[in-house]
Amino acid sequence: MTDFSETIALKLRKEAARLGFAAIGFSRPAAQTQAMERFERMLGD
Repeated sequence: MTDFSETIALKLRKEAARLGFAAIGFSRPAAQTQAMERFERMLGD
């Protein structure tokens, strides 16, 4: 279970970093919605 949690945490950190860069470039509601959808899809996998 610990390995699984660490994997998820790592994925989230990577995604958060990528989204952070995207947010700097696209601070618009549409981009935020797209980022949220991508995040939800990732969690659904």
